Amino acid sequence: MIAFPDYKFIFVLTPFVPEHEEIYTTYIKRPLESKGYKVEKADTIIGTLREDILQRINRQIRRAGIIVVNTTKDRAKPMKSLFLPMD
Repeated sequence: MIAFPDYKFIFVLTPFVPEHEEIYTTYIKRPLESKGYKVEKADTIIGTLREDILQRINRQIRRAGIIVVNTTKDRAKPMKSLFLPMD
């Protein structure tokens, strides 16, 4: 069982599209990691796990001390579900 929350762990919810990768790497991941945080997004290690993407997102949200959400105009509607209570 993971101790919750891990305040040195930052989970990033962002679209899995190439045009957002530079923003994630340059402006989120590198600066935060340089300050000692562990930064991850859902597709970071998906290829090595036998875990459904939604299960992984749910688990990482519960683990994270900080959550960064990219609510780019064309992707804002699906992000509204983030604010629903999770059991």
